[in-house]
Parts: sequence; C-alpha cells; structure tokens
Amino acid sequence: KGEVVFAQSCGACHQLYGKGGNFGPDLTGSDRHKLDYLLGNIINPNDVVPADYRLTVFTLKDARVVSGIVPEEDERSVSVQTPAGLVKIEAKEIQSRETLPLSLMPEGLLKAMPDEEVRDLIAYLMSR
Repeated sequence: KGEVVFAQSCGACHQLYGKGGNFGPDLTGSDRHKLDYLLGNIINPNDVVPADYRLTVFTLKDARVVSGIVPEEDERSVSVQTPAGLVKIEAKEIQSRETLPLSLMPEGLLKAMPDEEVRDLIAYLMSR
C-alpha cells in the first residue's frame, strides 16, 4: 500500500528503488531508515536544502518567469528543471536570477493524507 501512496504523492519528483521521477533527490540511498531524518525532511522540507535542489527563479526580458532547479549551465545558456520538464534558457534572455533557500517540495504533505496512508508511506520509505 505504501508503494501506491509513494507513486501518487512522491513519485512524480523522487525515485525509490528505480521507480519514480528524477526532479528531486533519489531517496534510495538516503538515511530514510531513520525515522527522525525521514520525518524531518518530509515535515520541514526547507530546513536542509542541498544546493543542487534550491529553487532558482529567472525573470526573463519578455516578462516570463521560469523557476526550478538548475542541473546544468554554461556561459550561453541555463537548463532549468521545472516540474513540467526541462527548459533551456539562453543567457541573453535573462533579466534577473534569484536562488532561494527553499525546496520545491511542498510543506504540509502529510496533513493532506489519512493516517493510514501516512503510516503506509512511512513504512514503505523506511523499507530496505
């Protein structure tokens, strides 16, 4: 049951055992078997955000705004991984850029779930 909850609630962004998305960190090798670590990251996703997963907001010269994480960049362009997919922006199109100390993972994720789903999800995440 927890695998189904993971697929619905987490799997769009995270991978576990090779299943899921690659927008957020792969959870397979994390300290997820430690309950305090796991709950801390789910309940307070903004407490510890690795630099690679901080939200970057780009305002473009045509007034569009693109936000996501930056997996790759060079002097000519920036690749931005958004929840909808990878967006490549030419450097000359960027008016401003701000990297925030925030995670793209929503807060309050567990509050929206029935207790049984929370239990099943945590058990699945902690499984080996």
